[in-house]
Amino acid sequence: MRIALVGIKAKPEFKEFYTKLYTVFNQNGIETLTYYLLRQELHRMGVHPEKDYAFRNAQEWNKVDLVISLGGDGTVLEAARIAGSLEIPILGINLGRLGFLATTTMDKLDELVILLKQRKYRMSARSLLQLRSNKSIFVGYDFALNDFSLHKTNNSSMITIHTWLNGTPLNSYWADGLIISTPTGATGYSLSCGGPIITPDSNCFVITPVAPHSLTARPLVIADHHEIKCTFESRSQTALASLDSRSELIGLDCEVYLKKAPFKVFLVYFEENDFFGVLRNKLFWGIDKRN
Repeated sequence: MRIALVGIKAKPEFKEFYTKLYTVFNQNGIETLTYYLLRQELHRMGVHPEKDYAFRNAQEWNKVDLVISLGGDGTVLEAARIAGSLEIPILGINLGRLGFLATTTMDKLDELVILLKQRKYRMSARSLLQLRSNKSIFVGYDFALNDFSLHKTNNSSMITIHTWLNGTPLNSYWADGLIISTPTGATGYSLSCGGPIITPDSNCFVITPVAPHSLTARPLVIADHHEIKCTFESRSQTALASLDSRSELIGLDCEVYLKKAPFKVFLVYFEENDFFGVLRNKLFWGIDKRN
């Protein structure tokens, strides 16, 4: 079994965990490849894995069976970006805080290795957004597992975001910004702005305004076969466009088109970490002294 390990930062307080991770994998005959940025961090803290190889992109992989993300949900998004359209399963080990995507805890490492070797896990297929534009933005990274957002820049004035569905005008949002989310991203930025929770197998997108200047501008759920077009007006002449964890400034002449990507991301989970179990644990559903 070959596993690609992805991490953005390695915190010194997790040194013992990282050391054990490579030791356990090596003892169980699991070959590891480590993202070069994570490997540099590990070397700085004195962790030197044996029989491990560094990689910079997925083109350097050779028959990888699984990608393991070491961090929080942002690291899962980075793992999805690196894996791209290969559709290799991704498992998130949570070293962060909330963790809607990285649901496996590091204290279950020994149990995790056994389950992985025996293939006793499930996979959740997640749809993605794909972006195209009349300008050169997000070159080499035109998809999002969570969301696309358009936000005002460092200016107190709101922006106007014009939207179309399949070429038909939908709305002009006067707001601080607009989020277009996949079902996976519905528990992220969209949720914090009043958007609904969507189950991962829902074939839809969510359009959520950020601090809209109209009480009638509400989150909207649409089928994911639609193509969404966005343009904007702003006194600052610029807006901040974000595609998952990547951001770029765009100008008034930029037109953005979003549709469902032709491939999916497969997230690995174990029985106790299904979507509804995560919601109960992370959002404390049912935790009440009256129960």
